[in-house]
Amino acid sequence: TCRTTCRHAAGRLIAKGCERPGLVLPQEMLAGDCDSEAGFRAGAGTRPVAVARHDGTPDGLCRALDTVMREARPQGLLVCHSTHAVTALSHLLLHAWRVPPQVRLISRDDDPFLEHVTPTPARYAMSPESYARRIAAITYTGRYTFDYTKVFEEALSVEDQLLIDRLFPQVRLSK
Repeated sequence: TCRTTCRHAAGRLIAKGCERPGLVLPQEMLAGDCDSEAGFRAGAGTRPVAVARHDGTPDGLCRALDTVMREARPQGLLVCHSTHAVTALSHLLLHAWRVPPQVRLISRDDDPFLEHVTPTPARYAMSPESYARRIAAITYTGRYTFDYTKVFEEALSVEDQLLIDRLFPQVRLSK
């Protein structure tokens, strides 16, 4: 989840010596962005977190980044969208920040195009197998946390009844 990922990212930045971690996210936050901020703050513990909120445009992101770098001077940044990570990286490099070692940058999201960016930003990637398992679990039960291996057991409890069985009671896939 975004919360767990961002808690881990804050911990990694701190472990690399970043006493002032920073978070870059849009002003109009989606649910994942709200979870990201909560997780990042939890991972930072008692350390102050520098937050750069922007309007989603490249110019807005650069202005927010300039402000946070001037006022809070975070030594590490977690950027919440891969396209924003590229903008942040290029802006920092343009203004003579060395990424790393002066500033560490992590992208919360992964995208194939990030492989073609130099320096390649650190990022969180989910394996296709793990992603497929999560989607299958949601499809089977409608619940994100369902243990998909239960599908092959003899009996499922009522709360673990397959979503498809609830949608189409005439076709029972669970036993």
